[in-house]
Amino acid sequence: MNKLNHYRQIIQNIVTEHAQYKQSHKEIERILFLDFECDDYSLMSVEIKGIRRVKNLILHLRIYEGKIRIECEKVQYEITHNLLDAGIPKEDIVLAFHDPETRAHIPGFAIA
Repeated sequence: MNKLNHYRQIIQNIVTEHAQYKQSHKEIERILFLDFECDDYSLMSVEIKGIRRVKNLILHLRIYEGKIRIECEKVQYEITHNLLDAGIPKEDIVLAFHDPETRAHIPGFAIA
């Protein structure tokens, strides 16, 4: 399996696993987006609060220029740890939720 397909499979597994988590005290729907053509993977939640539907982006990853970009992560156990545990090297992970200047000071991870 080539690197890109390997990364796609790892991301799919991680995002799908997080989509299965349920909060016991709330009725929250989780919606999973897996776009293998654009290499864009997201998980959002939808909750009814009164008469409003409240949508929150829980996590967003994408593969760009051979690296996994973590655009957003709002989960208890960081997606970064999931990727590292799955064998993705730090230099192939971009912590894109930080600005480039901040990323430059995080040892080992890709800046862009």
